[in-house]
Amino acid sequence: MTVQKVYILDPAVVGLKIRELRKQKKLTLSELAAALKYATGKLSKIENGKRAKISIEEIEEIASVLGVPVESLFDTDPFKKSEEYERFLEQISQLEFKIQLGLFKTLDKKIEHLGEKLEESSFLDHLAIPYYFLCGRYYMNIRHFEKAYHHFNLVIGSEQNSELISEEFIEKTVQSYNYLSIIEYDNNRLKEALFYVTSALHRYQEDEESTQNLNLLLYNAGIIYARLGDYGVSRYYIKRCIDSESIDQQLLYECLVLESVNYYLDEQKEYAIKQLQKILQHFPKNIAVNIFELWELILFIDPGMIALSSSEVLEIIQTDVPADRLEVKLNCLHLWVKQAIKTSDYIHAYQIITECKKYDRMVINPLLKAYTYYLEAEAYRKMEQSDDKVILALKQAASFLDKESLEYWLIQYEIGQLQGEAWCNHPGSQMFYYNLKESGFQHQTIKLLPNLKS
Repeated sequence: MTVQKVYILDPAVVGLKIRELRKQKKLTLSELAAALKYATGKLSKIENGKRAKISIEEIEEIASVLGVPVESLFDTDPFKKSEEYERFLEQISQLEFKIQLGLFKTLDKKIEHLGEKLEESSFLDHLAIPYYFLCGRYYMNIRHFEKAYHHFNLVIGSEQNSELISEEFIEKTVQSYNYLSIIEYDNNRLKEALFYVTSALHRYQEDEESTQNLNLLLYNAGIIYARLGDYGVSRYYIKRCIDSESIDQQLLYECLVLESVNYYLDEQKEYAIKQLQKILQHFPKNIAVNIFELWELILFIDPGMIALSSSEVLEIIQTDVPADRLEVKLNCLHLWVKQAIKTSDYIHAYQIITECKKYDRMVINPLLKAYTYYLEAEAYRKMEQSDDKVILALKQAASFLDKESLEYWLIQYEIGQLQGEAWCNHPGSQMFYYNLKESGFQHQTIKLLPNLKS
């Protein structure tokens, strides 16, 4: 990444230095103005810091006429920032910290008020990047994506219009490109998402020491190329991320999982299985925090690839997960139940079903809750239990569902069949049931590719 040194063009500081150097050169205000082909009033305003903006071209021109380096027109410390500038920067940092903590109440008014103050001052141009980035992150977090998209584009535009910019501000620009790629990806505009993530990657030089932000961009590029079906290029970016010296263990784990998904989608199932086996061997539970997402993937790709005893499966099932991972865990348990029923291991299946029932009050998704009891009915059927037991489990499953849902009527048909109801023998009813049975419960689709990271 090419980084230029940052000079804060405080008009008051620059004006004082011009006056100081003019007097050292024993030039009058009129003489210097004439040499510059400026009106005397214009130069007077510059020296007195009354110009709201002063461009780098003007500074270079004045320095040339005075016969001094451009740096001489800044304060003795060219990186010294005014107290007012530092106060604005501190306010932006404080608001960013509140966003990280999720403290969004009244934040919109505070951000708006800060913007008004910046416009009244001479610092909006200098602080446009961190301020617009702050706005973008705020709107991203409250899911107002149109406004987030607008402000991240303002960050990029502000950088393109700046002659001098700090490394810290360049990182915010790079992150803005990444946020824009996330918004486009979530809206299924994959080519646009790819444009933004590659634009961010182009900000880094090949020989530059990699950073965590660069690693995230490589990871995201791998996901987008995989979605586009360009698996070879996807693996190139994933490998660059894996080989990075600065990659942390969690991201390394997620890259290896992504690589295995890539192989599977590229119809190289053997490589996918080897990769998943390697991950299970090398990563302990405390690193693979989304362990059930991994097992969900394994059970989807090849349930028989790793032979586990009933006790080993039950040990994994006891692993606690955060609240936002409960649905993934329950879906994974359902896949284990299906595998146990398929292999006629009904005792093991019922043990897992009993564990699934504990999540009735914790999980929001009604399809997931219903599917626990639907699988219980399936196990009773395979075990040739009484119809009453099967019907009771099916009725419990139906109790979680909207009566207008297709899944509800799939269950009602099965109950009707067991109770010998005439409507179940109608050809139309039978066709409806078997078509729906083919697709099964809609929640069972496994999301192979993850979301982009910010």
